[in-house]
Amino acid sequence: MHSCARCGTPLPVHKGRHRPRKFCTTCRPPQQRKPLDEAPTVAEIRPGVSTEGVSLVAATSQRLAAAGRLGTAEAVLVLALAQSIDDGGHSGASLASLSREYSRALLAAVAEAKEQAEADGVAWDVG
Repeated sequence: MHSCARCGTPLPVHKGRHRPRKFCTTCRPPQQRKPLDEAPTVAEIRPGVSTEGVSLVAATSQRLAAAGRLGTAEAVLVLALAQSIDDGGHSGASLASLSREYSRALLAAVAEAKEQAEADGVAWDVG
């Protein structure tokens, strides 16, 4: 049985594939990791930026309404992604992935409206 390198306290039997402990939990406690649900908000990252009254869902619904695509399946997908982004609490990687999919879905929804308008002979200045 091994003992702590600092105080000599006996260490528990090593289990698992990781490296065995050299110190007891009193001498070197395990790291306390911050949970993902406590991710910083935009205001905490950039204190000068105010996000009050600004919503990605509201801006997206205005853009889709202007394109005449608000009641479509693509619009529902885009609004769901926007709501998820607005809810926050994401890690950097998940926020990047959501943002990329949001952009793709929004472009697809608006591009279809532009193609339909061109076929009808109407000119839209969208996207």
